[in-house]
Amino acid sequence: MLMSACGFHLRGKGQQAVVPQELATMSIRSSDNKIINAPLLEILREVLRQQAKIQLVSASEAQYPQLILNKEKTTSRVLTVSGTTGRVTEMMLEYRVSFRLVLDKKELLSSQDIYVQRDYSFDSQNVVAKEREEKYLLKQLRYRAAQQILRRLSSLKMNKE
Repeated sequence: MLMSACGFHLRGKGQQAVVPQELATMSIRSSDNKIINAPLLEILREVLRQQAKIQLVSASEAQYPQLILNKEKTTSRVLTVSGTTGRVTEMMLEYRVSFRLVLDKKELLSSQDIYVQRDYSFDSQNVVAKEREEKYLLKQLRYRAAQQILRRLSSLKMNKE
């Protein structure tokens, strides 16, 4: 009861993000126009539409800002190894993405890097389940990255020219 009285809200829950009016309509694309970022593109579209009420248009409409995803990289590395058996017991999943915001070839936001990570236990006896878990965790990391992109867009101060 006290938590609601103090104005505390969980981030991304029931609260709409406020972005500058100039970003109310925009497009999203990858820098090379390939589908390599398809999972992130879909998540980002959903986050921008639902949490910020941004209207997304085709990337060919040059009069609107374009959010350009430059590159993304996923890595998985060993975090801990059992001292007795020498088997991997914990893994780290890392996700990086860079983006920028342009309007009519003018950079509104220079290249920004987002980095999110998650560690998880690994059981070599249950590899199939752990592969599924890794796919689920990667989806969650992409969602967290999309939310970070939205927060950076929300904090952007637009120049009135």
